[in-house]
Amino acid sequence: MNFQLCKITKIVSVFIILMTFSSNKSESAILLASMEFIDKPATISDMRVGNHPDKTRLVFDVSHPTNLAYTVSDNGTSLKLSLPKAVWVGTKKINRIAGGNIAKLKSDSNHKSTNLTITSRHPIRVKNTFFLQPNKNKGHRIVVDIAKSSLSVTKLSKAVTSDANIKLGVRSNSKIEVAQAINTGNPYIQRAFPRKTKKPTASEKMTKSYQEDKSDVVQNLYARGSIGLSMFNETSTLGGKSDFDAEFEPGFILNGAIGMKLENNFRAEGEFLFSQSSLKQISGTSNGITHNTENVSGDLSALALMGNAILDIPMNSRATPYAMAGAGLTALSLNDFQASNISLVDDMDWVLAFQIGGGISLELDRKTDIEIGYRYFESQDPEFSDVTTTPFKSNFSGHNFLIGAKVNLN
Repeated sequence: MNFQLCKITKIVSVFIILMTFSSNKSESAILLASMEFIDKPATISDMRVGNHPDKTRLVFDVSHPTNLAYTVSDNGTSLKLSLPKAVWVGTKKINRIAGGNIAKLKSDSNHKSTNLTITSRHPIRVKNTFFLQPNKNKGHRIVVDIAKSSLSVTKLSKAVTSDANIKLGVRSNSKIEVAQAINTGNPYIQRAFPRKTKKPTASEKMTKSYQEDKSDVVQNLYARGSIGLSMFNETSTLGGKSDFDAEFEPGFILNGAIGMKLENNFRAEGEFLFSQSSLKQISGTSNGITHNTENVSGDLSALALMGNAILDIPMNSRATPYAMAGAGLTALSLNDFQASNISLVDDMDWVLAFQIGGGISLELDRKTDIEIGYRYFESQDPEFSDVTTTPFKSNFSGHNFLIGAKVNLN
């Protein structure tokens, strides 16, 4: 009965330790002693630091194997070691220990546990942890290898914590039975005893690389759509028998785009837009007839395919200003222009166009933004033919005011 109670107590202790560290917001891992020692108090008589080309090694001299937990901070420059069942009895002043990957070491111990905080000037990771059995010169030891991380702090901040996996096993060559709780989401933490894995073939590497690239592309894609007010400027025509100015009523614009987020807050997108405005007034000569009237009909429409570059300007808030510029092709159409019931022109032309503008994105949630923006649109001078097939040129520009939504497709 007592044996069963002791066994249950040890299992509960393991569970409490695992739950405590798996609930920590920072990435963490645990090295557990075997059931023989897992709940038994231990003492630490000494700690040594050794600097090597690829690591800084900490060695704890302990009375017997005891639990070790460690946590790496979000920016990778701080490592906390906890020995919850071990008491420091050594005379060495731990706070003075430094060197290699350790800029500063601070202890916080009491009569039940020992806690150490290691600070580094650069991101670090725990490369290895293990127990060593006694030999001729030394007793039980715990080894912690700390290495410089090749990852940047920016990449670390994007690391995602995954569920802890518990592995039990026996290590030969003077290493005793341990249990590991490994949080694989932190790139600064590696397995104390890595499992041997099959080396991937060249084909598997290419497949994995393709899948990762494809995933990154899909993750950065977005779709955008908007509607708004289109205001064409007054246009002038010249050539052949036409020399007149045309004014237009405020019209509408519809557009849609598929884009991709790039580095350094840039975006690139392909855009489709359509705008239309009704004719308001014609002043001047067309086909040898002088007009100055609002007795007109017809409309001007623009169908455009544009490539845009956008720069987002982060403001650490839900509102993100942006600036943009784009270029492409547009089909400009003078649709059945009439003045005083006299037909003037009904023609279209494809020309180059460009646009510049800006606006602001308001984040609704992780997938959706509301966008409010302005665009100035201008084209090359298109060439049309009047009802007598006489060619003439014109100029077109306008202002577009838009409101719409942008949806991330990942």
